[in-house]
Formats: sequence, structure tokens, C-alpha cells
Amino acid sequence: EQATKAKEVPESLVYTCKGCGIPNPIPQNDPNDIQEPYECEGCGNKGPFVINHDKSEFADEIKLKLKQPADKAPNGQGESMTVVVRDSLLELNGKHIQTYTGERATINGWIERRQESQSGKEFIRYVNAHSIDFLDEQDTVDVSDHLETIKTEAAKDNCIDRFAQSLVPQLYETDAWEGGLLVAVAYLFGSPRIDLRNNKNVEADATFRGDIHCAFIGDPGTMKSGVARAIHQFSPQSEHRSATGLSSEVGLTASAVRDSEFGDGKWTLKPGVLVRGNGGHVILEEIDKTGADLSRMNDGLEGDQKITVDKAGINATLETRVGLLVTGNPEEGRFYPEESIPSQIDIDRSLLSRFDAIVTVEDTPDIEIDTEIAGTIGESYREAAEAEFKGRTEFDALDRYITPEVGKAWVKYARENITPVPTREAIETLKEWYAEDARQLNEDESVVPATPRKMEVGLRFASAFAR
Repeated sequence: EQATKAKEVPESLVYTCKGCGIPNPIPQNDPNDIQEPYECEGCGNKGPFVINHDKSEFADEIKLKLKQPADKAPNGQGESMTVVVRDSLLELNGKHIQTYTGERATINGWIERRQESQSGKEFIRYVNAHSIDFLDEQDTVDVSDHLETIKTEAAKDNCIDRFAQSLVPQLYETDAWEGGLLVAVAYLFGSPRIDLRNNKNVEADATFRGDIHCAFIGDPGTMKSGVARAIHQFSPQSEHRSATGLSSEVGLTASAVRDSEFGDGKWTLKPGVLVRGNGGHVILEEIDKTGADLSRMNDGLEGDQKITVDKAGINATLETRVGLLVTGNPEEGRFYPEESIPSQIDIDRSLLSRFDAIVTVEDTPDIEIDTEIAGTIGESYREAAEAEFKGRTEFDALDRYITPEVGKAWVKYARENITPVPTREAIETLKEWYAEDARQLNEDESVVPATPRKMEVGLRFASAFAR
């Protein structure tokens, strides 16, 4: 969860006796409690001694704050413990240990005690690490158990619609949500990232983001949270948070912070939600209610999708390769028909420009539609009550073509194994869509005016649906 900057600590100090010149090596286990020789091994005198730095042994050391994941903790909070990492463990797989901050890991080591300060009155327990294994959240999903079902579903002509309709079966699909659920499917599957800078076989230099970013902005009671929860349920790896608790850019990205309870009150590296979600999805609800500067996320959502922290001696570059989905209400709490939609969305325009899709959901009174919505909710409630209290196991309103377990496995398999390459015919179709539809939208009707960036949006969505 956090990491201090590296510092040099003694492992063995060699004290030279000023009387006879004999070296006296003394092992050091605690940098806050330096051990000195009681008497010289040569002449037996009690000093004076001087440290021979050339013959002494030192190690680079970093402290990590290891916190139990909230979803694994019995009280939902998660216990934490200090971990001491030295020397070879500071570089893993060609990356500095600080760049892993925020990722899940299993740390093996032994528990030791150190003095908390030079006063020697208090001691802290810590883990002296001897190995670190970083966990892939998606490894908890066993694709092999569902692969045959996935292949059967993927072979159906309407597989994308079936996946979309399985996300929230109790949701009545208005026109807005019919398109919104398709956006959700594309968001889950995403598009492969293309970065030719790492390809040694070509001289071209081109980078295309693969992660899809989207926003669901709607009136209260339009099931935004229900859809967000369903997306989290179908994602093999996601961070699902309320933006109301992210009061600063530290919660969003990463920063160097002072921590009075960790790192001896010195500067430590603390990752935000974009870093913790690296490699998967980040879902932020109530984006309109946060006090954080949302534009801080811009760099982490485009290009290299990385966050750089360079402060108080801490220099780290952390990857933020996630698909971001946000939900929120209009600026005044609900949409007003007499005002344009864009003017009612109070989100920084530079951040909005990063979104590939913005779904707006209005709660407009309509007797026919309202009757259908009420009927869908009522039937869903009745079936759920019968399942809870009468043992019902088959459903109509709550029936899903694809279960969350199969959906997770499908998304995992596709993201890891399927890399679509568009045909020339597909490019021609997208060219026509961009020139005739995307570019012709009136700026008053579009939350974000169409720019050439929208062509990349079309490519990402086409690739996601192909997956």
C-alpha cells in the first residue's frame, strides 16, 4: 500500500581499536539500535574505537506497508504490517520495488522486532522479507471450467446482445440503457494495447491505447449504480469505489505523503485507485460529489498511461493501464429539458475528452415506459422473494443467458488471448461512420465535440466487440 524511499543501513560494522589497531566486526540487526563492541578482541581494552567504513557491510533498504485486502478481511478494514525489503528484492523483473506499490502480493519472510526509535522504549514487529510473489487477480478465475460454454456463446450471432442483457436482468432497457449496456460490454473486453516502441522487429513508432473509458451520467434512480455493480461483478479484476472518499489526487493517482504511523513519519509513496487497478478496470461512482481535482487523472488515462511521482527524494513511475468507468448525476441533480445536456455535466472538459463513450440517462415521465419499468421491477422482486423464501431456482425476469462466473472467464480469456486486427473493409466502414456521423454531430448535441480522436474510439469499440 505504501513504500518509503531507499536508505543505506548497516549489516555489519567493523570497529578498529585505536589502541592496537585490531578490527572488531559487529553484526547489526536494527539501524535504530547500533551495536558497538564491549571490548577489543585483540587487547581487551574498552576502546576507543573508530568505524572502518571500507570494511563494513551496508545494504539498501525500503520499508513497505503491507495491508490485508479489504475483501479478505473479516471486518472489511484489513490489518497492516511493516515489511523490510533489502538488496536483491529491490529490483524484481527489471522493475524497482516502488513501482509495484498498490499491487497484491504474497510476501514470505520471518517476523522480527526493532526499536521504534532511538529511545529504545517501544518496539515494532515487522516482516523481514526473503521473497515476494505478485498476484494476478485474474488468476482467481478458472477459464478452463467455462471454456466450452464460452465457445458456444461466442459462436452465436447475437452473442454481444446476450452478454449485455445478462449484466442486469432486472433492468428495463430504455433506448439509453440499450446502448449503455453495449458500452459496458465493450468496456469490459477492451481493445489490445499497441505499442511498437517495444517491438524490436520494426522501426515504426506508434502507440494506441486499448483500455476503454466511459461515463454514465443520469438522473437519480436510473440504475447507474446497479449497472456499475454488475460490471464490477463481471470483471475479473476491478477496483470499485465511491469517488466521495477520494478527497485529493493521492486517492486518484499517486503521491509522496508524510505518514506519522509508517516510515518514521518521513515521506512515503502512496498509490491511488488508478495504480491499484492497473491491468484491469476502475469504477468510480458519484464522480460529481468528489472534492478531488479530477484533471489529475488525465496523464494516467492516455498515452503511456503512467503516473510519475518525484518528490522528497522519491522518484517512481507507476503504470495506470486501466479502463475507467465513472457514474454521476447532472450538475443540478437531474437533467432539465430546457437546457443542453453538455452544459449540465459538471466534469472537467479535459477529463471528458478522454472518455470513449458518455451515456446520458434521463428520467422523463412516460406512461407506457413507466408501466414497463414498474412491471420489470415488480417481477424481479417477486422472483427474488420466491427464491429467498420458497426455494425457487428457475427464473424469467431474473434469468441470465450468461452467469457472472462465465462472464468473468470470458472477459479474462478474451483479454489475454484475442488480438483482433481490423480488415480494410472494417476500416472503410469506420471511415464512413467518422466522416458522416461522428463529425456531423452539432456541438450543442455532443458532450465532447468529435475530433480525429473519435476515429480511435471507433477502432477500440470495434476491436472490443470482435474480442
